[in-house]
Amino acid sequence: DLSLTRRLLGPELAAARAGFADAAVPYLEEVIERHGIDCDYTASGTLTVTVHPSQEAALRKKGGIAQEYGSPVRFLSSGEMRERKVPPAFLEGVLEEQGGTLDPGRYMSGLRTAALAAGVRLFERTRVVELTGGPRLTVRTEGGRVSADHAVLGTNAYTPTLGRLGRIVIPILVSLFETDPLGREPRERLGWHGREPVNTAHQVAETYLLSARNTLMGGVKVARYPWRSKLAAAPDRSAFQVIHRAFRERLPELGEVGVARFWSGWTAFTTDFNPVLGVDGRHGNILYGLGYAGHGLSQGTLMGAVLAERILGREHRREAAVLRRPRRWPPEPFRWVGAKLLIGRLTAADRR
Repeated sequence: DLSLTRRLLGPELAAARAGFADAAVPYLEEVIERHGIDCDYTASGTLTVTVHPSQEAALRKKGGIAQEYGSPVRFLSSGEMRERKVPPAFLEGVLEEQGGTLDPGRYMSGLRTAALAAGVRLFERTRVVELTGGPRLTVRTEGGRVSADHAVLGTNAYTPTLGRLGRIVIPILVSLFETDPLGREPRERLGWHGREPVNTAHQVAETYLLSARNTLMGGVKVARYPWRSKLAAAPDRSAFQVIHRAFRERLPELGEVGVARFWSGWTAFTTDFNPVLGVDGRHGNILYGLGYAGHGLSQGTLMGAVLAERILGREHRREAAVLRRPRRWPPEPFRWVGAKLLIGRLTAADRR
């Protein structure tokens, strides 16, 4: 949300943040092409949409700020939305004309293959027990030790489990669903020929997209913060009920299509809802890139390039957009109370 980002970070840094987000998309496309990653990438653009007339003014304002910063967006009236065959529950929209959808599991698998081909050694399912600072760092795992000149914490929502940076990012649990494959008749009723993924203009957005395997995926709408940032393994079944009900209300065209699966996962938030690159430790050799607030697929990919340049002693041209000393989340119990109040306030606004 660029209007919120501008209020929190000021116009200059907000412009840099918009540039970082915009640059992340073609960079991700370049990575896919360079490594030949087969991940069903579809460059459809993306839509942020209203579902109630009261949301139009705020959405127009956000789209206007994005245009000020040079982002490739334009406002679509209700008539233009109908011309594009976007489902009628979505009234007006801001179309971001770059980006689209991909299969994130296949994308990550492709990155893994590229890393192995480049000679990178990966130790999967190897939990870090301790990271010890110093001129030469030591990482202790359950099966051995590794020493290195630099360490990068790319652990996002899982960072507090390392015993570090627990007040830089907090984990937020969100949930998603995927339907059974859409038959020909419901697919024709749905329309949506451009297949633009949709985010609603709520404070805690709903999201919907058509996958390459002819299913509908969606969810979010419900966000949870766990006490003391403890990552529970259990799925959020109460959220499943909420997002299922919202899906049926938004897209009655798919009434008879069943939901095949639900799942929950962790995102990470900084206090200003923007990602941060930082330096930790007395010797400045522990780097971190964290806090993508649900936008980590492209922005996390670009953050990797920025971190790599930093380790090599060079400055990436996009570094200034993310390198800063972030405000810290308060300690418990104030963090838990504050998170509950904030999420409750945002949810109440969306309900209204």
